[in-house]
Amino acid sequence: MKRSINLLMVLAIVFSIFTMPTYAKDIKADDGTVTVQWMDQFEVTASSLNVRSGPGTSYSKVGSLFNGDTGYLYDTSEVSANGYTWVPISKSDGSFWGWIALEYIQIIG
Repeated sequence: MKRSINLLMVLAIVFSIFTMPTYAKDIKADDGTVTVQWMDQFEVTASSLNVRSGPGTSYSKVGSLFNGDTGYLYDTSEVSANGYTWVPISKSDGSFWGWIALEYIQIIG
């Protein structure tokens, strides 16, 4: 009986490790770490969109996205700055992390 319980516990732990999303990470902003809760996939609706190192136009540009590009939007507290709502994202291919203005994307999944 005790051996069966131990085996079930080990199997539960192994199962939970392999079923955890591998894309969930903390994002480091210039002013601290954002804790990731879950994420949605997005598509860029603007012709081009700057990706910044933090939530606002005063932060350095870390990359660009273009119309139709996709990525992952991390559901955290939105940050308002410079007349936009900023959210942390990663590009679908994982090539960079950063912040974008929410007004220029649509949620697709």
